[in-house]
Amino acid sequence: MTPYFYQKQEIMKQLTLFMFFSLFLTAACAQSPSNQVLPAKEYQSALTAEDDKYFIDVRTPGEYSAGHIEGAVNWNFYDNDFITKFEDLDKNKPVYLYCRSGGRSGKAARQLQSLGFQKVVDLKGGILAWPYELEK
Repeated sequence: MTPYFYQKQEIMKQLTLFMFFSLFLTAACAQSPSNQVLPAKEYQSALTAEDDKYFIDVRTPGEYSAGHIEGAVNWNFYDNDFITKFEDLDKNKPVYLYCRSGGRSGKAARQLQSLGFQKVVDLKGGILAWPYELEK
């Protein structure tokens, strides 16, 4: 056989291996934790559609008492034990977060994702972007 035939065969092997590893990586990435930042309307739809979830307002108690989204519990991002509160939670349940404008909840979302939470959803723009009624 000619050397060209062997070169073509080697290229086909390499291409097959590349395809296999690409599929493997795609499958692995599909199962990695997701962190979503949703605008208010999509956030509210996702929040109401999800039955079994954690819903956490990460603002200070003063901010929370001034007005919060109905059903949210208040875990102050600035508390020393903020992250430890999440240690006993089910990491397979979705976690919905929000703060005033998105900064604290964005940081919290990244921390939770690094802890292994599979689905973390953050309100884009925070409560300032929430057009719906607040609970006091």
